[in-house]
Amino acid sequence: MHLSALAPPRGYVQVRLQASLRALVELLKRWQVYIVVGLLVLGSAGNGALAAMSAMTAWSVFPLLQATQVSMASVLLTGLAHSMVGAVAIWGLRPVLWQRAWMESENALPIAPRERRRADLLVVVLGLAPLFAIYAAGVLVWLARSPAWMHHGWVEALAGLGLSMGLSVAWGVLILGAMRRVSPARPAGTRRSRRGWRRAMTPLTALAMLPLWRGPAQRTGRMMVLVLIALGVPCLAMVAWPGWASWWLAGFGAAAFMLTSRLSVLASQELAPLHLHAAALPVSPRRLLLARRLAVVVPQLMAQALCTAALMNQPRALRPGVLAAFMSVLLAGSAVQVLLTTQPSGHRPTDPAHRVSQWLFTLVLILSLASEVILA
Repeated sequence: MHLSALAPPRGYVQVRLQASLRALVELLKRWQVYIVVGLLVLGSAGNGALAAMSAMTAWSVFPLLQATQVSMASVLLTGLAHSMVGAVAIWGLRPVLWQRAWMESENALPIAPRERRRADLLVVVLGLAPLFAIYAAGVLVWLARSPAWMHHGWVEALAGLGLSMGLSVAWGVLILGAMRRVSPARPAGTRRSRRGWRRAMTPLTALAMLPLWRGPAQRTGRMMVLVLIALGVPCLAMVAWPGWASWWLAGFGAAAFMLTSRLSVLASQELAPLHLHAAALPVSPRRLLLARRLAVVVPQLMAQALCTAALMNQPRALRPGVLAAFMSVLLAGSAVQVLLTTQPSGHRPTDPAHRVSQWLFTLVLILSLASEVILA
């Protein structure tokens, strides 16, 4: 529903919430197959799906509980770092929670800044509700277990969790506010470029690299940075918490495969139309296609190198052959997804059922190999 259909500005918050809720429901419908497969993968654990899900929810708040055994300052710092999970979640959901069409509607209606901030706040809380539910379930799991080392740290732990959730909402509001301030297209007078850069720029650079940070593919460029940061977190966690290295490695593999698949789709949506309209320019379409595919894989390649370096510092023994197989399957599986997503125009599309089956099989294989890399 477009905002211009609203006469009174008083209904802006309600309309915004309803539109965001519908968009989130549509997103869940598109990802329901992957959610079911994730539950099946969890069900393949030794104690079944319920025990595996319980362990995952407990792990979501474990850093905060562990920080209570050090000091209150550690709880505050951990809460700050823990809030980044919510920030990443809102960053990933930003196309759903904020669309460019809303900017035109807001500018056309007499909506007070206070109403806009209130709408942003409620939409962010809506987007973070599933994550906060996981946190609550994790706290309940730990309360049921009642470990001896947590008898005197619950107040600090809950305070740290509250800080994390509050900061997550604050990060989300800032992200939506920043998106509102970013103009979809810069005026021509504000685009500065040096003569030396213009002379050195080739058609391939202008069509494959420059759009990632100044052109129509800025979302792809930002997501490339986000993928690299997101994949760097489990790599650093392997060094900080080596006892959980197998879990971190499995999370790294699943995140790398899924994020690269999503990045490939986004790059194809933003760069393929530009390359199609550049057919008359003196640059080979095959080179443009190759550059687009390489740009998608580069963040994962850098992250895999960082992951290998982190594994080399593990106190426990590794299985080199399994590690090589894990890295090879992860790279090959991601490359196949990139090839399927960035097929040339006129190419016969692959059967969707076959693609989903291949995607799921690769994900299960990655998780299986990750669990066998580090010796118990």
